[in-house]
Amino acid sequence: MMLNRLVIPECYHQRILKQLRRGHPGMERMKVLARSHVYWPKIDDDISTFVRKCEMCAVHAKSPPKTSPQPWPATHSPWKRIHINFAGPFKGLNFLFVVDAHSRWPEICTIKSATSSAVIEFLDELFACFGIPSTIVSDNDTQLISKQFENFCGRNGIQHLGISPHHLPSRGLLKINDWQNIYESNVPANLPINSKPCAEWFHSS
Repeated sequence: MMLNRLVIPECYHQRILKQLRRGHPGMERMKVLARSHVYWPKIDDDISTFVRKCEMCAVHAKSPPKTSPQPWPATHSPWKRIHINFAGPFKGLNFLFVVDAHSRWPEICTIKSATSSAVIEFLDELFACFGIPSTIVSDNDTQLISKQFENFCGRNGIQHLGISPHHLPSRGLLKINDWQNIYESNVPANLPINSKPCAEWFHSS
């Protein structure tokens, strides 16, 4: 094991690459998935080569959206609907983003391990401050469709809406790639793992 990633022997590289390619999510999404679960030397280079040789990946990359992106309906007060997503690793850190649909206020925490328990712990802190939302919107990441997370939503009377991780228009408020420049200019070099919510260094920039 390397941190939370499984080190894959060379004889299984092609099998893992085929699994990552299911649905033809594209090169960058495959790399994100790989960084969350598996590792071998030069895995990013292997993914790039693998995708370039895939005709269907090229077709999917060039396919225009079938429908015009539809905005999420407006909320009439803060903290009724929140959008959550993971980003990273970046500079050795994993991030959990939470954005309020009404105010666009972000809450961000760094976490060592992207697990359902870590998500629930962070959300419990936020709910103690802001109250319990009616709806949570997220990708269908493993941590967010687990029985543990669904039970957490059920106990709190929260509707959980899962959206396609490859359908960027539906992600609405959380286009994680848009935060890249903010990361590079604002993430403190010594920001600790498992810190408290750290949105303040975005707003103070």
